[in-house]
Amino acid sequence: MLCKKHDIEEFNLFDCESCGLEIRIKQLEADKERLDFLDSLNGKYTGKIILRMSSHGRGFRLHETSQEGAAYSVRETIDNYIKTKESKDAKK
Repeated sequence: MLCKKHDIEEFNLFDCESCGLEIRIKQLEADKERLDFLDSLNGKYTGKIILRMSSHGRGFRLHETSQEGAAYSVRETIDNYIKTKESKDAKK
C-alpha cells in the first residue's frame, strides 16, 4: 500500500504522521476482527483457552482446554501468556 498523498511505501507510512495514524487504526480494527473470530470458535469443549509452548518443541499452541491457567477469552489468554513470559524472563 502507498500513501497516496506522499507516495511513501507501506513500511515507511509512519513517516507521514496522519497517514501512519490512519493505517494504525485500520490495523487495530483488523486485529480486533481476528481476535473476535478466534473468540467465536471457543466454547465447543470447555470454553477456556490457553496459549503455551508445545511440549514437543514445535512452536506455540493456542487451544481450548480444561488445563489449569486457561482463560475464557483469546485476549485474556494472550495477556496471561505475556505476563507469565515476562515474569520468567525477569527471573533469569
